Amino acid sequence: MFAFIVPVAKRMLFRLLPLAFLLTVHNISAQPIYSITGKVTDAQTGEGIPFASIALKGKSVGTQSDFDGNYKLTVQTLADSLVTSSIGYITSRKPVSIVAQQTINIQLSASAQQLKEVIVRTRG
Repeated sequence: MFAFIVPVAKRMLFRLLPLAFLLTVHNISAQPIYSITGKVTDAQTGEGIPFASIALKGKSVGTQSDFDGNYKLTVQTLADSLVTSSIGYITSRKPVSIVAQQTINIQLSASAQQLKEVIVRTRG
């Protein structure tokens, strides 16, 4: 009697194993994906700021704006704010909502710091 049960159990195991694997893979890939899009512009002129850095605060996830200032950031976990910076501008922080898709447009103000005179000398 036991000799018959063992082969049947093996067949059932080999039939159920792929199903269990597929269910596990589906649950792992079912994590939510959040998408944040927007445009980074100069607060004074309204023109897009190219190559501005956009990142989630406290995370190692970020992106850069394109030549027109547009950006898209796709992540699996959100942070409480979006940090935007660019050379010559004051860093900006904007709150992030917990929704699947959102648009956050960012205006950066010019920094008041100016570079001092640069002297180039050659040795000859």
